[in-house]
Amino acid sequence: GTGTGAAPVVAQLAKEMGILTVAVVTKPFPFEGRRRMQVALKGIEELSQHCDSLITIPNEKLITVLGRNATMIQAFRAANDVLQGAVQGIADLIVRPGLINV
Repeated sequence: GTGTGAAPVVAQLAKEMGILTVAVVTKPFPFEGRRRMQVALKGIEELSQHCDSLITIPNEKLITVLGRNATMIQAFRAANDVLQGAVQGIADLIVRPGLINV
């Protein structure tokens, strides 16, 4: 996808500029297919070479929480919520003064 192709390029540019580079990515749901997972894993590997920190969220874990009867829309919404929460938490750690050493 667009993120898989663009993210490593953006991360590489940011790192070359001396910018702290933290990536938060998701792995596809099992129902998205083997090919999509292979593309994602390759993209994650490439991205990891250009990041200071890489956090991978496996969407499969959300199925356990949501239950097998969850709709595809519910699953993608939950994935987006988890991703947003992770990114917001990291951003808060970086920009807000505190006692946590990042």
